[in-house]
Amino acid sequence: MTSSAPELIDRIELNRSLKDLSKTLNVALSAPLPLYPLPDDVLNVIHAYLNKHINSDDHDSQRLHDELLSLHESKVRNRPEKHATFLACFRALRPGLIGVERLLKWWDTLVRPTLDSMGQAKVVVADARAIVLSVLAYDDEDDPTGEKAKASAVFTDKLFEVFLEKTKLISLDSGAGFKEEQRQRFVSANVEAVLLAFGKRKPKVSYGSAKLQMIQTDTENRYSSRRLITM
Repeated sequence: MTSSAPELIDRIELNRSLKDLSKTLNVALSAPLPLYPLPDDVLNVIHAYLNKHINSDDHDSQRLHDELLSLHESKVRNRPEKHATFLACFRALRPGLIGVERLLKWWDTLVRPTLDSMGQAKVVVADARAIVLSVLAYDDEDDPTGEKAKASAVFTDKLFEVFLEKTKLISLDSGAGFKEEQRQRFVSANVEAVLLAFGKRKPKVSYGSAKLQMIQTDTENRYSSRRLITM
């Protein structure tokens, strides 16, 4: 079955928008100095791409995913000075990426390494937190297939894994050394920040999950303890 003329035109326009996006990101990631925060011309191209992919399907998401993976491999991996720029681009493009497996790939490749790294600037870590929050919190009416709910549940599991790592470390008498304990506390603080923001955005979902409730209860107890100590 052949496509109609309007459908072909739409597909050509979508292909062109991805090419424009790829070209712009290539230039941004090739700049001699890190582009952070992102300049308006880069953000404008990203927004133009998203506007043309408001109803992004699995095919469009896979193409964007593949393009970003290619850019990360060629421009960012093993080049830490490019990390902040790429992460900011990814944060802006996150609405165009759907699918649990794709998002998990970026958790492993981009998000968790950022949350783990104490050497990152606060604004860079904030981008990683925002990416996680964008997966956790979603509009029920905008999720007819349940794909966003599934992704939210999977990322909840990921946060719970981080929480368990932290509690396991604290429970060990000998510990893993001061440096590792500091790193784990840094990671835990990032998890807490995401969960507190999530609780404000979707309190019913947040407290309806046993895993999230456990983490949030632990977080609230420690925040209460800190307040008592400082009083």
